[in-house]
Amino acid sequence: AYERYISQSPLKLHLKDAEEKITILSEDDDWNHCNTKSKSELERFISRHPQSKHADRAKYHLNILKALETYQNGDKLAAYSYLVEAKKISPLFDDALRIYNELHDEYTSPRILVSNDANEIIQYLKELPSSSSYYNRISNHLAILLSSSFTASSTSVEINRALGYATDEATRNVVMTNARIRTTGSTIQASVPHANSFSSWLKGRIHVGIKLDVEHNTYESCLAFDGGIVVKFGKTSDLFNLLTGAYFRLYTFYDFPTNPELSENHSFINGGEMVIPVTARFNILKINRSWRFYMGGGCNIQIKVYDNFNFLQSSSISFDPQLGFTSRHWDIGAHVRLFPSSPYS
Repeated sequence: AYERYISQSPLKLHLKDAEEKITILSEDDDWNHCNTKSKSELERFISRHPQSKHADRAKYHLNILKALETYQNGDKLAAYSYLVEAKKISPLFDDALRIYNELHDEYTSPRILVSNDANEIIQYLKELPSSSSYYNRISNHLAILLSSSFTASSTSVEINRALGYATDEATRNVVMTNARIRTTGSTIQASVPHANSFSSWLKGRIHVGIKLDVEHNTYESCLAFDGGIVVKFGKTSDLFNLLTGAYFRLYTFYDFPTNPELSENHSFINGGEMVIPVTARFNILKINRSWRFYMGGGCNIQIKVYDNFNFLQSSSISFDPQLGFTSRHWDIGAHVRLFPSSPYS
């Protein structure tokens, strides 16, 4: 229709619009018929339509195909480069994600090891598994880098911060030497942690957050809402995490058939408990650099603090198998709470 307009219109007032529509339709048609598992077809599409809205998607698939091919041929550096380009366009999945995670440490850690950007190194260390062969070397590099910026006005807090990243005696000696040289005239009061001390291991493994939760009782017309503080021991990159805290749980019955008078008045029966949980989790599957899939289970002690109809036991216990996704800043999950005996009186 657009081609007919161009050929038949005497004035062609909308010639540019018609040509743009023809180009877009041609690009869409070519993309719909493009085999995204064929390098030659993807390259041909990009060559013919470099400005197309589909060009980035074509480059994404092409980079992944090239990465898989070069990885199988043993050229890991080229494979990593292609995956980095693909990841700039869209998240990676399946084999591409597995290979990227494998090569990321191998090819990024050496660059971080010579970086002079302390903030970049700190951010990288937060996500780097402590089992990495580069972890201690990068941490020591950061300790020395921080100590090289000491001045006469540097405080013991700054010195201890640098020492906290030192993982061996030699690095701690360098940090302390820099502290003495660069803080002439000031008093140094810095505690030197032992490389294998509990405090060194615990660093970065205590996290405090807010928990929000909603539950529906399978057998009753009852909802429960949780809110409170949770303390998590362990990094996302660790296999095992332990959680505890304190929550307030509100129960509310929206239909109470054993008391018709309440139902007729549309009254709600409410009760509240303090809950002390202890939960063990296993981060069994790495999704990407930031997220892990976890499975776990917990034990909860509930103590009644409020009850407007005397329907709650004074105390009860529950267990909850759970699964979900965890990252450094977020936990998103689901659970089934099981009571060995009824929490209701």
